[in-house]
Parts: sequence; C-alpha cells; structure tokens
Amino acid sequence: MMIPETMKKTCWLLTLLLLAACMPRITPEHEQMEQVWQTAQEHYRNHISMIDDTLLPRAVRFYRERPDSARLLEGYMLEAAYERWNGRMGRATEVLDEGLACADALKDSHW
Repeated sequence: MMIPETMKKTCWLLTLLLLAACMPRITPEHEQMEQVWQTAQEHYRNHISMIDDTLLPRAVRFYRERPDSARLLEGYMLEAAYERWNGRMGRATEVLDEGLACADALKDSHW
C-alpha cells in the first residue's frame, strides 16, 4: 500500500513541529545577558539576596567587552554586591577598587 504524497508531507511537518516544541528556546547571548543584568539591578536596588545571581559575573564580563561606560562602571557595583552577598568581602573590596580606578581613568564624575 502506498502512502499518498500529501500524507507524507503532513507527517513530516508534524514531526518538525513536535521537535520544535520539545527543544528548549535558545536565546541570543545579548538577550540572556540583558535579562541577567536587569534581574541583578532589581535585586541590588531592592536589597534582595544576590546569591543566586550566578550568571552575573558572566554578564559583567560581557558588558566590559563592549563600549558602554555606564554599564562598565555599574558592573563593578553589581559585581561587588554579588561578592558581598556571597560572603567574599575581600573580593568585593577589590572589585570596588578596580571600579574606582576605571572611573578615574574614564574621568567619570559619578564615582
């Protein structure tokens, strides 16, 4: 018995749809880093624990590699807060010192 061509195409399309529905959505890195950044900012502003913001160091590195001085400097504050929440006070102080040196080099008056 031969299967009609339209039925073959329909089965193939249904298979593709099922596969697409089962695969996790892959978001571009910049979208993922933006979401991590926004979450960390929210936690920082509202004094919410940042212990679970484990992707924040990656997001900070991501934005340090781009020419955005506002995010560059804010990243030092967020990273220092993350380190403080994780009990690494020495590292938090180092990060703030790095941020101050960076702000000084950029002549940023907000720091």
